[in-house]
Amino acid sequence: MHEIYANARLTIVAATGSSAHAPLLDIDPNILSNLYHPIGSHQFCLDRPEFQHVVNFTTWFTRGWTLQELICSARLLYFMPERTYYSCSTGSWSEDFPLDPAMPAEIYEQYFRDDDPKGISFSGKEDASDCYTTMVEKLSIRHFTKNEDVLKALSGMYSMFVLNKLGSAASGIPINFLEASLMWQPAGRLKRRIVSSPNPPYPTWSWAGWTGPVTYPFYRIENLDLQPVVQWYLYMGISNDATGQYAFADVADLVAKPIVSAKRTCWSLQPPELLSPLAFGKRTFSKLDLPKQLVSSATAILDNTVLLCHTRTYTIPIERILGPELPTRAGLCYFSAIDSESNTIGEFKLETGTLHTLIGTEEPAEAEVLPIADLDFSSRSLKDLLWMSQHSRIGQFSEAFMEVAEKDPNISIALWIHRQDGISRRVALGYITNSSLSRSAGRDEWVILG
Repeated sequence: MHEIYANARLTIVAATGSSAHAPLLDIDPNILSNLYHPIGSHQFCLDRPEFQHVVNFTTWFTRGWTLQELICSARLLYFMPERTYYSCSTGSWSEDFPLDPAMPAEIYEQYFRDDDPKGISFSGKEDASDCYTTMVEKLSIRHFTKNEDVLKALSGMYSMFVLNKLGSAASGIPINFLEASLMWQPAGRLKRRIVSSPNPPYPTWSWAGWTGPVTYPFYRIENLDLQPVVQWYLYMGISNDATGQYAFADVADLVAKPIVSAKRTCWSLQPPELLSPLAFGKRTFSKLDLPKQLVSSATAILDNTVLLCHTRTYTIPIERILGPELPTRAGLCYFSAIDSESNTIGEFKLETGTLHTLIGTEEPAEAEVLPIADLDFSSRSLKDLLWMSQHSRIGQFSEAFMEVAEKDPNISIALWIHRQDGISRRVALGYITNSSLSRSAGRDEWVILG
């Protein structure tokens, strides 16, 4: 469908009602007529509402599948309850807009142009990671009749704007920027995304595995100066296989094609040397029994994937702390990672529902953490982010962690994981000082992330 929208001369948006059965021209005459109010010798009337706000409050805007309709279309004609709007790359107009051909373009841009409902220009010239994070954040707040459709809805947009630059995505996460793409955070209450049988559940490490708003606090994924510390193996479920086995995915073609030149994820191009099959539940990984699955770089979304790595994990004491005001109101909670002397050495932010879903209602006193990359918080961009967090009620970090990052900016990006039936599930993503991890006793082992 994304190609149909992209090649259409005009996309007509029926946004007048709450369902597809609503009339196209269901216009409210009370909204259309302007009421004037005299004050002294002057007449006043209500200004027309902002175009973006009008679209945002429609049922059409909340549906998952309509996001690609919005993003991939070059020209859209919106039928709204109060008036009709037209939008394209040049600008946006309503049917009662006083268009004056003599008006200089700069005057229109400064005083009359409304914000585009897309939220970002998708002309193909934008930063690919901006497009990706914008699509993810917008898709996460939309509703699907079938939960398993979330990655299908992403696939067309991803192919059109992101695939050639970032490469294919495993369960919605670009594999060439795996660590940076795993750094999504909850922006509100989340619930585990339940898919209908026989579809396998989406992994917990992907934003697609959850319903609810998510955000990328570091904005771009390809420009982060991350230093990956893990070598990954990608496994994919075998189609139409009743035994639930997974085979090693050969990603050589995938990691060679993207045209960006940033620090990339380290992928193994050969299966691991396993003395015996690794199992979780009824599923198994086995080098000996199953051939490689060759994956083409033309594939946008790789479905039914799990991550495997052999690395060092740590068990760290944690305690709940008071976080910034607005995230706390939105249902988010903060945990400080502490050392043996109760000094703060890091932080995890997560959503209460995630904690209860994966761990239970009992307050955790420790967390098993899996470091995935190093990040220098003394860089200019990270200092700016810390400053904004410090002076905003929507802060990304607690005051305790910002003090730690100021003194010891060499930070490890780590996943808080919880093991069950042989598989490790992502509880949260957090930040821990590398110096504290170097003083901790870790365990070298295989980790299956699902």
